[in-house]
Amino acid sequence: MPIKQEEEKSQTLEALSPAAQEILESILSLGTDLYFEATGLRCQPPNAQDLYALCTVLSKDPPEEELQTFLIQRPGFLMGLFGMNDAGDLALIAKPKIGTKYVADFAIVQVSQGGAGVRLIEIETAHEPILTSALSPARRLQSALTQIDSWREWLGANKLTFCRDLIDRACGLVLYDGVQTSNSGYRFGDQTRLRQMWESFGGAADPVVQYAVILGRWGLLNLEEKKRFISKFGKSDDPAVFTFDQLARQANYRMDRAY
Repeated sequence: MPIKQEEEKSQTLEALSPAAQEILESILSLGTDLYFEATGLRCQPPNAQDLYALCTVLSKDPPEEELQTFLIQRPGFLMGLFGMNDAGDLALIAKPKIGTKYVADFAIVQVSQGGAGVRLIEIETAHEPILTSALSPARRLQSALTQIDSWREWLGANKLTFCRDLIDRACGLVLYDGVQTSNSGYRFGDQTRLRQMWESFGGAADPVVQYAVILGRWGLLNLEEKKRFISKFGKSDDPAVFTFDQLARQANYRMDRAY
């Protein structure tokens, strides 16, 4: 830890009474030392160059596979949209298997006061229509929603097995350091801490699985399509539907957010 950061840490803790430090430890569920260590591992937001790179990729109407590769090599985009920006983010996993028949594009493993959970994410192309002329889900979106229905059905009877295997895979990922990239994903803490956090928040007994789709461009929708999108998906949490514009906007917000 750099000297300045070590001094700031010491000064911050010394300013707290023993009772206040106990409260801090209870809130963070990690202990003060582990908290300061963990904050350095939080997924950093994309910088301006990353945002420019995303815009360049989107301008070329890339296939789905290229978008997947771009996002796993720049994890700040997905974590900016779905992450909690604290020690509750445990892992970002690429291509998680759902049984023997299905594969999602990404999974984010998290814990919070609401319990332990997994967000399964399906990526579609950015340039194809989101809605038909009749304002119903177009082919790509309908395919993604149908696929999520299949995942949900399989997980209804196999959720605990799936999550156990997912945690095993998460523990084998590289530790995020903000520098190296991985096509498999990242964990945001050591393996022991990851398992302990998952289990202490109920992951071994009753994890929550949620779903999301990212596709299309908000900027390509006309006024009626935007109204329909908001009406159908604006308040939908499961599955949540986002455009690549929203993904980029959230990343831009995080670039200016104080930590």
